[in-house]
Amino acid sequence: MATERYFTIIPYFLWALDNFIAFNIGPDKDPNKNEFTQIFYSCLEEINSNMSAPQEERDRAWKLLG
Repeated sequence: MATERYFTIIPYFLWALDNFIAFNIGPDKDPNKNEFTQIFYSCLEEINSNMSAPQEERDRAWKLLG
């Protein structure tokens, strides 16, 4: 699924909700922003709680969740 690939392809310091939506939908379509916002923050919560994820990624996830 493209939503999961975003977090492996895009460097953690570029993670942002707008980038996530553009990556998954593209600039020419009208996305369901509520759905993608929920997915984005859900993925961040998973990264934040994954103790095997790199610390830098967990820190970035924590900052974006805050």
